[in-house]
Amino acid sequence: MPIPSSLRSPRPAPPDRYTPGVAHAAHDSRRWLLLTFVLILIVNLPPLFSGWLSDDFIHRDMLTTDSASAHRELTDVYCFKGGPRELRWEKWQPWWQSPDFRLCYFRPLASLSLAFDHRVLPQHPFLAHLHGLLWFLVVCGAVYVLAARLLDPRTASLACLAHGVSSFSCSAVSWIAARHALVSTALAAVGLAVYVLARLDDRTRRALGGLGLLALASLGGEGALGGFGFVVAYELLMSRDPWRARLAFLAAASAFSVGFVLFYARAGYGVAGSAVHLDPLH
Repeated sequence: MPIPSSLRSPRPAPPDRYTPGVAHAAHDSRRWLLLTFVLILIVNLPPLFSGWLSDDFIHRDMLTTDSASAHRELTDVYCFKGGPRELRWEKWQPWWQSPDFRLCYFRPLASLSLAFDHRVLPQHPFLAHLHGLLWFLVVCGAVYVLAARLLDPRTASLACLAHGVSSFSCSAVSWIAARHALVSTALAAVGLAVYVLARLDDRTRRALGGLGLLALASLGGEGALGGFGFVVAYELLMSRDPWRARLAFLAAASAFSVGFVLFYARAGYGVAGSAVHLDPLH
């Protein structure tokens, strides 16, 4: 619902980008941004040559085998055992594993992404890593856009660089099976950037579109729900709009988050009987 202009908080007028000082600052920020992405690419070059690792071989087997216990549909690559269809995995199950073990994640978009790698590019892990790197660069770009609006371009470049060269962040580029982290984070980061910028500019429909991207991100991985936590933080701590408008967005974010968790549990997704993967609902 559009907010009446009489209730909106005043927004500072943007500077004229054609004045000499502003033009020089814009040129300087573009130079810093270019340097930032060059450094990110240099740091992420070695992972492109790491080949298939660990679960990559299981995923490849899932998508290319005819075995009834190993084959998975294109959207079920992250469902190892159990789930709505009670999938089996005797082929990879060690003898010491708990009989109650189940491990099935709802990650259809990430699964489709891996299906493309293993079916279209089966002999080219380099291209699969490059595919993951493209998702990672989308994340870094969204981090920059959001930080540049909330802070300043130089600080945004530093935030982008910190994320882009972090060993934790880069690990998802090294390990193709971790594609879910890249897909969900990329969509969530773009959605959050769209949402915050739209809220700052009083564009309600665009803000709802940002929430829609956050919801779409949950199809890449359950970790995308963390993006809704940032929405809550923005509305509680940064927004200067009337509480009626803020509560409406808080209600939308909370409703989707709770609904997704309930769907996840009731549909049979989640983890049980594992000492490595933890699920608070089981």
